[in-house]
Amino acid sequence: SKNNVSNGFYSWWFFRAKEIVIGESKKLNVTPPPLGIMVETPSVALNADQYIQHVDFFSIGTNDLIQYTYAADRGLSSLNKYQDPLDVSILRLISNVIDTGLKNDIEVSVCGDMASDKDASIILYLLGLRVFSIAPSQGPNIINSLIHAKENLSHIKKEEILSSTDSQSLRKLIS
Repeated sequence: SKNNVSNGFYSWWFFRAKEIVIGESKKLNVTPPPLGIMVETPSVALNADQYIQHVDFFSIGTNDLIQYTYAADRGLSSLNKYQDPLDVSILRLISNVIDTGLKNDIEVSVCGDMASDKDASIILYLLGLRVFSIAPSQGPNIINSLIHAKENLSHIKKEEILSSTDSQSLRKLIS
């Protein structure tokens, strides 16, 4: 494609929106705001590097990413067993985006239920995430958990997390 991004329809909308924002900013003689993408599908998470020349930030929408990774509607309680945020498949997708952002000085944030989950936020922190969009009521709990992780769990390496066999072993690792 003209922008060297192969994720088709999703990319087309981003580039069209970016053109509009830049055009309107020029008309108003103002600097365009930072522009980024939501990472909510496995294809975008796996190909985050294709966007580095075009975005100022990545925001990982964990609720949709988990749902689309497992093709399991989160609205159906019978499929809740497929909504584990600490499953290594999900963590590898997220880690790829975090690594891409770190290597290219692009901010990466996480929103969704995972950012407000104590164990998940610790794992995300250990994977290199530093920007969390959390429910205000969870703020003190998550901040305290991250301070604890920084002070006591920094010996846990990304490779150890990403090679785990199940989420229970990860929870035990950080407890």
